[in-house]
Amino acid sequence: MNQSDKFLMQTGKELQFVSDLISRIDQGLLDPVGLDPEAAVRLLREVAAERRRLVDRLKNCDKDGGAAWAGAPV
Repeated sequence: MNQSDKFLMQTGKELQFVSDLISRIDQGLLDPVGLDPEAAVRLLREVAAERRRLVDRLKNCDKDGGAAWAGAPV
């Protein structure tokens, strides 16, 4: 498994975690301290969207991940 595969696997776990947090807030099972629930969900959705954009940019780099990890602009 190359670095790109590891990164994509980790990012998938992160996105699942964020999705679970959003679901729990929506269901009233989790109360975000310091934020109203709607603001917390919006913030988490922004985080997830940014991670997805990064993954999309990396997937467009060299298929073996070489370009993405060699300092090529993403």
